[in-house]
Amino acid sequence: LFFAQSIGTTQKESQHWTRYWDDQGLRGRAVAYVAERESEDDAVFNARVFEAAEQSQCKVLGVVVGRVDEMMHGVVTGMGGMHSSVGQWARRGHFRSLVKGLLSLRFDVFVTSDHGNIEATGMGRPNVGAIAETRGDRVFVFSSVHTRSNVHKHFPGSIAWSTIGLPNEYLPLLPPGTRAFIHEGKRTVGHGGISLEEVIVPFVRIMEAT
Repeated sequence: LFFAQSIGTTQKESQHWTRYWDDQGLRGRAVAYVAERESEDDAVFNARVFEAAEQSQCKVLGVVVGRVDEMMHGVVTGMGGMHSSVGQWARRGHFRSLVKGLLSLRFDVFVTSDHGNIEATGMGRPNVGAIAETRGDRVFVFSSVHTRSNVHKHFPGSIAWSTIGLPNEYLPLLPPGTRAFIHEGKRTVGHGGISLEEVIVPFVRIMEAT
Protein backbone atom coordinates (compact mmCIF):
# COMPACT_ATOMS: atom_id res chain seq x y z
CA LEU A 1 0.00 0.00 0.00
CA PHE A 2 2.82 2.42 0.87
CA PHE A 3 4.89 1.47 -2.21
CA ALA A 4 2.15 1.54 -4.84
CA GLN A 5 4.28 3.40 -7.38
CA SER A 6 7.14 0.90 -7.24
CA ILE A 7 5.42 -2.36 -6.23
CA GLY A 8 6.43 -4.03 -9.50
CA THR A 9 10.14 -3.20 -9.38
CA THR A 10 13.17 -3.31 -7.10
CA GLN A 11 14.69 -0.18 -8.65
CA LYS A 12 13.55 2.02 -5.75
CA GLU A 13 15.01 -0.14 -2.96
CA SER A 14 18.14 1.97 -2.46
CA GLN A 15 15.99 5.10 -2.18
CA HIS A 16 13.69 3.48 0.38
CA TRP A 17 16.76 2.32 2.36
CA THR A 18 18.27 5.80 2.36
CA ARG A 19 14.97 7.44 3.26
CA TYR A 20 14.45 5.10 6.22
CA TRP A 21 17.85 5.88 7.72
CA ASP A 22 17.40 9.57 7.02
CA ASP A 23 14.32 9.38 9.27
CA GLN A 24 16.58 7.81 11.94
CA GLY A 25 19.03 10.72 11.72
CA LEU A 26 21.69 9.16 9.47
CA ARG A 27 22.39 10.96 6.21
CA GLY A 28 24.79 11.23 3.32
CA ARG A 29 27.82 8.96 3.37
CA ALA A 30 26.77 7.42 6.67
CA VAL A 31 24.35 5.23 4.69
CA ALA A 32 25.34 2.86 1.87
CA TYR A 33 23.58 0.23 -0.24
CA VAL A 34 25.12 -2.43 -2.50
CA ALA A 35 23.06 -4.89 -4.56
CA GLU A 36 24.49 -7.85 -6.44
CA ARG A 37 24.18 -7.52 -10.20
CA GLU A 38 22.75 -10.33 -12.29
CA SER A 39 25.35 -13.09 -12.80
CA GLU A 40 28.01 -10.96 -11.09
CA ASP A 41 31.07 -12.89 -9.92
CA ASP A 42 30.91 -13.42 -6.14
CA ALA A 43 34.45 -12.11 -5.58
CA VAL A 44 33.74 -8.97 -7.58
CA PHE A 45 30.55 -8.38 -5.62
CA ASN A 46 32.31 -8.87 -2.27
CA ALA A 47 34.96 -6.35 -3.32
CA ARG A 48 32.25 -3.76 -4.04
CA VAL A 49 30.69 -4.42 -0.64
CA PHE A 50 34.00 -3.97 1.18
CA GLU A 51 34.77 -0.82 -0.78
CA ALA A 52 31.58 0.70 0.64
CA ALA A 53 32.05 -0.77 4.12
CA GLU A 54 35.60 0.53 4.48
CA GLN A 55 34.57 4.16 4.00
CA SER A 56 35.21 5.85 7.34
CA GLN A 57 31.84 7.63 7.36
CA CYS A 58 29.77 4.48 6.66
CA LYS A 59 27.60 3.56 9.65
CA VAL A 60 24.90 1.39 8.07
CA LEU A 61 25.19 -0.76 4.97
CA GLY A 62 22.44 -2.59 3.12
CA VAL A 63 23.75 -5.56 1.14
CA VAL A 64 21.54 -7.53 -1.26
CA VAL A 65 22.99 -10.97 -2.06
CA GLY A 66 20.96 -12.12 -5.04
CA ARG A 67 22.68 -15.42 -5.77
CA VAL A 68 20.18 -17.72 -4.02
CA ASP A 69 17.19 -16.06 -5.68
CA GLU A 70 18.98 -16.29 -9.02
CA MET A 71 19.54 -20.03 -8.48
CA MET A 72 15.91 -20.55 -7.48
CA HIS A 73 14.64 -19.13 -10.77
CA GLY A 74 16.74 -21.66 -12.68
CA VAL A 75 15.78 -24.77 -10.69
CA VAL A 76 14.04 -27.53 -12.69
CA THR A 77 14.53 -30.45 -10.27
CA GLY A 78 12.39 -29.32 -7.34
CA MET A 79 13.41 -28.39 -3.81
CA GLY A 80 16.11 -31.08 -3.72
CA GLY A 81 17.85 -29.41 -6.64
CA MET A 82 17.47 -26.04 -4.92
CA HIS A 83 19.10 -27.32 -1.72
CA SER A 84 21.92 -28.93 -3.68
CA SER A 85 22.68 -25.71 -5.57
CA VAL A 86 22.61 -23.56 -2.42
CA GLY A 87 24.84 -26.03 -0.56
CA GLN A 88 27.38 -26.08 -3.37
CA TRP A 89 27.44 -22.27 -3.51
CA ALA A 90 27.79 -22.00 0.29
CA ARG A 91 30.76 -24.37 0.31
CA ARG A 92 32.65 -22.04 -2.03
CA GLY A 93 32.90 -19.70 0.96
CA HIS A 94 32.09 -16.33 -0.60
CA PHE A 95 29.20 -15.64 1.76
CA ARG A 96 31.27 -16.71 4.76
CA SER A 97 34.04 -14.35 3.64
CA LEU A 98 31.55 -11.54 3.24
CA VAL A 99 30.18 -11.97 6.77
CA LYS A 100 33.62 -12.41 8.37
CA GLY A 101 34.92 -9.34 6.57
CA LEU A 102 32.05 -7.18 7.79
CA LEU A 103 32.49 -8.45 11.35
CA SER A 104 36.19 -7.61 11.20
CA LEU A 105 35.21 -4.07 10.22
CA ARG A 106 33.13 -3.96 13.44
CA PHE A 107 29.73 -4.07 11.79
CA ASP A 108 26.80 -5.75 13.53
CA VAL A 109 25.66 -8.29 10.92
CA PHE A 110 22.03 -9.28 10.43
CA VAL A 111 20.85 -11.69 7.74
CA THR A 112 17.30 -11.87 6.45
CA SER A 113 15.36 -12.58 3.26
CA ASP A 114 12.58 -10.90 1.31
CA HIS A 115 10.64 -14.17 0.96
CA GLY A 116 10.85 -17.93 1.19
CA ASN A 117 10.21 -20.55 -1.47
CA ILE A 118 8.04 -23.63 -1.89
CA GLU A 119 7.94 -26.59 -4.23
CA ALA A 120 4.69 -26.56 -6.18
CA THR A 121 2.97 -28.59 -8.91
CA GLY A 122 1.34 -27.11 -11.97
CA MET A 123 -2.43 -26.83 -12.39
CA GLY A 124 -2.37 -25.05 -15.77
CA ARG A 125 -1.42 -21.53 -16.79
CA PRO A 126 -4.02 -18.79 -17.37
CA ASN A 127 -4.05 -17.72 -21.01
CA VAL A 128 -4.34 -13.98 -20.43
CA GLY A 129 -1.41 -12.62 -22.44
CA ALA A 130 -0.48 -9.09 -21.40
CA ILE A 131 -3.75 -8.56 -19.49
CA ALA A 132 -2.15 -9.62 -16.19
CA GLU A 133 -0.01 -6.97 -14.53
CA THR A 134 2.24 -9.65 -13.01
CA ARG A 135 2.51 -13.30 -14.05
CA GLY A 136 4.27 -15.72 -11.72
CA ASP A 137 4.15 -19.38 -10.81
CA ARG A 138 2.48 -18.66 -7.46
CA VAL A 139 0.43 -15.56 -8.26
CA PHE A 140 -1.16 -13.65 -11.13
CA VAL A 141 -1.98 -9.99 -10.50
CA PHE A 142 -4.74 -8.15 -12.35
CA SER A 143 -5.92 -4.54 -12.42
CA SER A 144 -9.48 -5.44 -13.42
CA VAL A 145 -11.94 -7.26 -11.14
CA HIS A 146 -13.85 -8.53 -14.21
CA THR A 147 -10.74 -10.08 -15.78
CA ARG A 148 -9.66 -11.70 -12.53
CA SER A 149 -13.17 -13.13 -12.02
CA ASN A 150 -13.12 -14.71 -15.48
CA VAL A 151 -9.79 -16.41 -14.81
CA HIS A 152 -10.89 -17.39 -11.31
CA LYS A 153 -13.85 -19.32 -12.74
CA HIS A 154 -11.58 -21.40 -14.96
CA PHE A 155 -9.30 -22.44 -12.08
CA PRO A 156 -11.40 -24.12 -9.35
CA GLY A 157 -9.95 -23.61 -5.89
CA SER A 158 -7.92 -20.55 -6.85
CA ILE A 159 -8.06 -17.68 -4.38
CA ALA A 160 -9.09 -14.12 -5.26
CA TRP A 161 -7.05 -12.36 -2.60
CA SER A 162 -8.28 -9.24 -0.80
CA THR A 163 -6.60 -5.88 -1.47
CA ILE A 164 -6.16 -5.16 2.25
CA GLY A 165 -2.69 -3.69 2.57
CA LEU A 166 -2.32 -3.46 -1.23
CA PRO A 167 -3.04 -0.75 -3.81
CA ASN A 168 -6.72 -0.71 -4.84
CA GLU A 169 -5.99 -1.85 -8.41
CA TYR A 170 -3.57 -4.61 -7.39
CA LEU A 171 -5.72 -7.75 -7.52
CA PRO A 172 -3.91 -11.06 -6.87
CA LEU A 173 -5.20 -14.46 -7.90
CA LEU A 174 -3.48 -17.33 -6.07
CA PRO A 175 -3.39 -21.07 -6.79
CA PRO A 176 -4.59 -23.27 -3.91
CA GLY A 177 -2.26 -25.14 -1.56
CA THR A 178 1.00 -26.17 -3.18
CA ARG A 179 -0.22 -25.71 -6.74
CA ALA A 180 1.25 -23.33 -9.32
CA PHE A 181 0.11 -21.52 -12.45
CA ILE A 182 2.32 -23.57 -14.77
CA HIS A 183 1.72 -26.53 -17.08
CA GLU A 184 -0.31 -29.32 -15.48
CA GLY A 185 1.85 -31.70 -13.46
CA LYS A 186 5.11 -29.76 -13.91
CA ARG A 187 7.15 -29.09 -10.74
CA THR A 188 8.67 -25.76 -9.78
CA VAL A 189 10.25 -23.94 -6.87
CA GLY A 190 8.71 -20.51 -6.51
CA HIS A 191 7.28 -17.76 -4.33
CA GLY A 192 4.61 -15.11 -4.32
CA GLY A 193 1.91 -17.16 -2.61
CA ILE A 194 0.59 -17.31 0.94
CA SER A 195 2.11 -20.52 2.32
CA LEU A 196 4.06 -20.22 5.58
CA GLU A 197 7.22 -21.23 3.72
CA GLU A 198 6.85 -18.20 1.45
CA VAL A 199 5.84 -15.54 3.95
CA ILE A 200 7.86 -16.35 7.09
CA VAL A 201 11.51 -15.39 6.71
CA PRO A 202 14.60 -15.67 8.94
CA PHE A 203 16.07 -12.71 10.79
CA VAL A 204 19.42 -13.77 12.20
CA ARG A 205 22.20 -11.89 13.97
CA ILE A 206 25.67 -13.29 13.34
CA MET A 207 28.38 -12.67 15.95
CA GLU A 208 31.94 -13.85 16.32
CA ALA A 209 32.40 -16.62 18.86
CA THR A 210 33.91 -15.49 22.14
